[in-house]
Amino acid sequence: FTAAGVLIERGPRQMLEVQLGVEDWIAPSAEGVKLPPLLPESLGRARLAGQIMDSKCFFGVMRPSRGKTHKACASLCIRGGIPPSFWARGADGREAVLLMTDARGAALGEDILPFVADPVEAEGELVRVGDLVQFRADASAYRRL
Repeated sequence: FTAAGVLIERGPRQMLEVQLGVEDWIAPSAEGVKLPPLLPESLGRARLAGQIMDSKCFFGVMRPSRGKTHKACASLCIRGGIPPSFWARGADGREAVLLMTDARGAALGEDILPFVADPVEAEGELVRVGDLVQFRADASAYRRL
């Protein structure tokens, strides 16, 4: 496949920003290679504490990309369709950034916006899809810390 857009990077992760309304941003390659299906793999349930942020800015478009100074920007990006991410830090200091979905794996709606950039916790399911891990929890599962 070939794809056109703006490459956004942070560490080993990359994201491709494509223009809204452009339908031909991705096309099969001349070789006709087919990608294998990405099957979801449940990693179990977890209670996580952290912050909700927009994935575009966290991946490198803006800094600081998390915290109160980023709340307005993150809310605007998520309202515009950028997928929210959940940034969590374990007791051992390791960080994880998880793609957020609702409990069924679908996009979260605007009901998550009141929690953006605030310390929160939620219980949900961790699901690996390819090399990404999703945190699946409905907006009603989140509470401020």
